[in-house]
Amino acid sequence: MSRVLRDEARRIRDLVVERRDRALFLLHPDRVTRWSHLLAGLGAARSVLPAVRAHVAWVINTAVHQGLDEVVRATAPLRVWVSEADACVRCLAYTGRTARPDEPFPGGLSWDPRQRRTRADGVDGPPLHAHCRCRTVPWDNAWRADSIPFPEALRREAERSIGYGAARPSESRAVRIRAARELLRTVDDLLPAVEATAQTAVRNGRFPAAA
Repeated sequence: MSRVLRDEARRIRDLVVERRDRALFLLHPDRVTRWSHLLAGLGAARSVLPAVRAHVAWVINTAVHQGLDEVVRATAPLRVWVSEADACVRCLAYTGRTARPDEPFPGGLSWDPRQRRTRADGVDGPPLHAHCRCRTVPWDNAWRADSIPFPEALRREAERSIGYGAARPSESRAVRIRAARELLRTVDDLLPAVEATAQTAVRNGRFPAAA
């Protein structure tokens, strides 16, 4: 197990112990004199469940990606960041970026300027957050096909996602509108349909319902 996974295991263990002790404190017979006191104690105990679920998802994703990085080391000099079409604006900012297996990706990237952190530490790779579905795959710049290189194709798909507002329900409309505005400001070779959709969304403050 890597140091990162060991540190995360200790962190979640400490969290569970802290929430357990808090619940036991609230549920002590000397303190439970009414129904609301009982509910408070039960609530303290249950509050750890979302954190544990997020931890399990993160650990699984991290272990998978560490395995993928080992594959990269054995097969190619670079790894390229791959996200899904409806990934968050942070993950989409990494899509198509390449890094050597022994170097981090830049830290603090996001298509939403309000989420951007210019002085953030680099990130080793996915998962970027608890329910991140990104991954890295091997890449070598010598693997150029007759068409557009794979990392560039990924970046264009990320731009399409931002321009069309293809977000999951967990991401707010305001975040995607700011991302679309940033896309229009910084990318000068967008596909016409992507540019037109993004311009309309920014002007209206919302994306088309079918997006």
